[in-house]
Amino acid sequence: MSLWTSEEAALATGGKSTCDWVATGVSIDSRTLSPGDLFVALADVRDGHDFVAVA
Repeated sequence: MSLWTSEEAALATGGKSTCDWVATGVSIDSRTLSPGDLFVALADVRDGHDFVAVA
C-alpha cells in the first residue's frame, strides 16, 4: 500500500522531487524507519535535519 508518491509529496509541500518514489510509511524518528518509509525532519529540541543522512 502506498501512502504518497514523489509527485504527491512535492505538490503537498511546494517542493521538488529529483526522482520517482513511493512511500509506504512515514516516520519522524530515524531509528524506527523501515524500507520505503518517508523520513520527515522536524526542528525542535533536537533538529531532525541532523539525522537526514542516517535516514
